[in-house]
Amino acid sequence: MFRTDGSNILWNNHGNSGHVQFNNDVEYQLQYSDIQVQGFNIDENTIQLKYWDAQVNGWVTLNDAVVDVANNTVTVSNATVSSFLILTGQQNPLSIDEESSNLPAQFTLEQNFPNPFNPKTTIEFTLRKNAHVVLSIYNVLGQKVVELMNEAKPAGVYQVDFDASNLPSGIYFYELKVGDMSLVKKMNLNK
Repeated sequence: MFRTDGSNILWNNHGNSGHVQFNNDVEYQLQYSDIQVQGFNIDENTIQLKYWDAQVNGWVTLNDAVVDVANNTVTVSNATVSSFLILTGQQNPLSIDEESSNLPAQFTLEQNFPNPFNPKTTIEFTLRKNAHVVLSIYNVLGQKVVELMNEAKPAGVYQVDFDASNLPSGIYFYELKVGDMSLVKKMNLNK
């Protein structure tokens, strides 16, 4: 459960806390973004909605949840959810060879360094030919929080510094768009 700024409603500075309880059936809809699916490398066909069941001390799948991959939503009507809710999914199994063969030949995106970071990090990418480049940062909800670059660049290696002093701790994604292709990577801000 997240606030509109991407920070977790159920977390505080000392860890997890809080819960959500319903006395009657409630229909609710959770939404995820393509940035989240790409950033966590999730197979969208494996997404499930689960709730924490204190009686079994574990996560229980809500089998009647409806996943709509076209609209990036999960909808359910249920009153048994009385604690934490999570969307889960399996990561796409990629070997190093498979992953590198799927990368666009015209550009590469490296893992930011340092990672985790506080509050500054560097993002490096390589263009193999001249191109228009858009480099954006997204919060865990998939909302764009900053656009670091949106301009034409000649072929070469680039390093872009990102200062997250004004952002809360958490997981962020950075996306490099070159033409109609993009790559997304995950980074962790620890303040």
